[in-house]
Amino acid sequence: MSTDLKNPIMDKNLKNKDGVQLTEFGSYVYGVLDGVDFGASGTLENGQPYPAKVILRFIFRVNEKKVSRGVEAVTSRSVVNNFRINTTDSELPNLVNHYNDFVGKTLFINYALADGQNVVINPDKLTVI
Repeated sequence: MSTDLKNPIMDKNLKNKDGVQLTEFGSYVYGVLDGVDFGASGTLENGQPYPAKVILRFIFRVNEKKVSRGVEAVTSRSVVNNFRINTTDSELPNLVNHYNDFVGKTLFINYALADGQNVVINPDKLTVI
């Protein structure tokens, strides 16, 4: 059973934004688009075809404790998350230009994971609501 929530987002940047809705179940990314990449369609060495694609890149900083030869310190590293939009070769230039206009802007994406796909989470970031 999926239930739409009214104004569930407390972040001041998303509060009262039109079209932003969270449902009971879903996977979401909220962040600044850092870059756009693309690839034309083609064929793998095994003969399997693959589609043209636009790739939206988000770079997140993660603070983590690292130990190296007895030296322990908290460090910040970058994690890149890519979101692919399949398209055709003929539409590829238009889509790249379209998404390039969003670089540096905050995006909110609702996406679906493949059945049975596992996601690793940090339990410290889990919030019961």
